[in-house]
Amino acid sequence: MDQRDLERPSMAVAAHPFDVNPSPLEWSQLTKMPEKRDAFAVDIYFREAWADFVACFGARTTEILSSLGLLTFKPDAIVGRRMRQTIDYLAEQGFEIVGVRDVEFSRLASRELWRYNWNFATLDRIHLSTRMYGATNTLLLIVRDLRCTGHVPGAVRLSALKGSAAAEKRAPHHLRTRLRSPHRLINFVHVADEPADIVRELAILLDTDGRHALLELLAAPADCTADALDAIDRLERGYPEHDLDFDASLARRTTACALRPEQVRALQDAANRGRKLRWDKLSAVLPPTAEPIGLWDFICIGCWTLADEREGHPDLLPSVSPEDWAGAEVELTASAASA
Repeated sequence: MDQRDLERPSMAVAAHPFDVNPSPLEWSQLTKMPEKRDAFAVDIYFREAWADFVACFGARTTEILSSLGLLTFKPDAIVGRRMRQTIDYLAEQGFEIVGVRDVEFSRLASRELWRYNWNFATLDRIHLSTRMYGATNTLLLIVRDLRCTGHVPGAVRLSALKGSAAAEKRAPHHLRTRLRSPHRLINFVHVADEPADIVRELAILLDTDGRHALLELLAAPADCTADALDAIDRLERGYPEHDLDFDASLARRTTACALRPEQVRALQDAANRGRKLRWDKLSAVLPPTAEPIGLWDFICIGCWTLADEREGHPDLLPSVSPEDWAGAEVELTASAASA
């Protein structure tokens, strides 16, 4: 980014006199994506939580945000018992848990959280995701990157360590590899990509009082690992464990629903040969149930048998890499030195 870009007015809509919007310099410390800056400048969730951050931290807001990351467990991590492994991984990678909050992925929250990403999702995937994300309450963690150098924000480093939902794009050191993610839709964790995403997502997942309480906690951060482990114990007592395995789920549903051999073959073909089903067809064969094990059997079978992506509809706000941030920092420093 050229130094002059930080001095000229933002392309976003001008702030109302009673609003507090980031300055161009602050935007450069929140995201390296001009598209995200322009979208979030008029996004009610970002605007609301940014005002909370500024009220709490003032001119230090971007400095505080630079070391933070946000990780939310998806419900599959709860029934799949992957939360403690995640806590261990965070410690190994130099992240300290400094905030813990109970949250839920309601129908509205999930759609708002992935508003800029589910453009490529089929309606069948959205139907399935609604059932998956609504299956349990869950947990939000705020972490502090103890290895943060100032060049790459903690959120960006954590997002890179998370790894892709697609197994072929992951390396052995990625969190989702460590957690043994069995399918691209069963991937256990959501991580905010950049500091700007932390701001926006806190307004989606927490109400005003919840955000204020969390920010007060972050003003004097302390290790909350014990609180996280207590919350995990409580959640695991509330929801039975599930193997998240397609074959085992199909075997249980075959017995419970008295599936005919041709119905079983159709489900196996959809999973193994790519002959995907539509939501109405899957629901007719396997009527969704509220019973926990049956619900997760249905979710697992749906993950393997439904088409999940629309071709030709890319992610509207894709992730950025640590290299994007480090390169921008080097470029900015060089521009300033030559000015």
